[in-house]
Amino acid sequence: MKTVLKEFQRYSLAHNVTFVSYIMPGSKVPNTLYLPDSDAQTFQEISDITNESGFILAPFQSENFPIVVIPDKEKLTGWEFELAEFPKPLNATSHVYKNTNLNNYEVSFEEYASQIDTIKENFRLGNGTKVVLSRIKVLCDINYKELPEMFEALVELYPHAFVYLLYTPQSGVWIGATPETLLQIDNSSFSTMALAGTKAYLSQSVETKWAEKEIKEQEHVVSHVRQKLTEGGYKYDESLRETSRAGNVVHLKTLFTGKLNSYNSEWKKLVNLLYPTPAICGNDDENTLQIIRNVEKHNREYYAGIIGPFGKNGNTDLFINLRCMKIANNLAILFAGGGILNESVAEKEWEETELKFNTLIQVIQKVLGAKE
Repeated sequence: MKTVLKEFQRYSLAHNVTFVSYIMPGSKVPNTLYLPDSDAQTFQEISDITNESGFILAPFQSENFPIVVIPDKEKLTGWEFELAEFPKPLNATSHVYKNTNLNNYEVSFEEYASQIDTIKENFRLGNGTKVVLSRIKVLCDINYKELPEMFEALVELYPHAFVYLLYTPQSGVWIGATPETLLQIDNSSFSTMALAGTKAYLSQSVETKWAEKEIKEQEHVVSHVRQKLTEGGYKYDESLRETSRAGNVVHLKTLFTGKLNSYNSEWKKLVNLLYPTPAICGNDDENTLQIIRNVEKHNREYYAGIIGPFGKNGNTDLFINLRCMKIANNLAILFAGGGILNESVAEKEWEETELKFNTLIQVIQKVLGAKE
């Protein structure tokens, strides 16, 4: 029988069917993977993954949340498809409303400014020069039944982002539209990007003026990618820095392209080499991660983690899980972050995270407004 994608998504969310629907940047055709009779597989390290192909959701440096892999045994393509029957529910207990305490960790501007002061004090003591600080925003009265419409709206509003809607028992429900590529592999070639700095998008006719702070922030990421690719023995080409639009904001972007040294699971080696990037962490050391753990009140879970499909014989498209939110207990928990340097001003950093939140908020408002 002919089935509409959002009907399948709504059914899967209601009946605890593990699935992910995603659409690649620039594409108009979504792909959906699902598991009709099992849960997703879990791993602790990228190098432990045994699947030759599938879809990965990895957390940001968290021992409490596993790497989740959805095998690509069952795949649906398009907004409509032939489906003999809906998959049978695997578990009787609903995971859609999975408990979360993230909503207890929303900070005020004053608390956020104090966190920035603490990070700068670390800088003065010689502990790093850049730390990415994230925060959450909690919205109420979000029903999982509205998520398929939000997925469609994200695809429409952000055609150059990686858009997805996902549920696994291990992760709960996540939805997002990320602009940042971690790694793309096509046969023997690979590419990655250094993306950082954020300003509001004004119009096509208005040139974006970048301050020294934003240029310096992006250069941190560029230097990291150069260093890691050189350490890995890769020859690469580097583009000129450019302004790249991602919906209602623009970023500074530099592209890196190169050739693989071999074919066998090289995506895992490259991921371990490049991740975590300074765009989501800061300086590339354990000390910076410890500052994040000490300063941020919330656990990032799968925010700023790794997401996307990977395959044998190349064809891997992995992204940093930004502009995303977790749905739990009728709440939407939105995540956003920004790079803190000595030059950072709390008010401007707060405004930057508000801009990033708006990527999802305007979609929520569009869907909820259409139902009124």
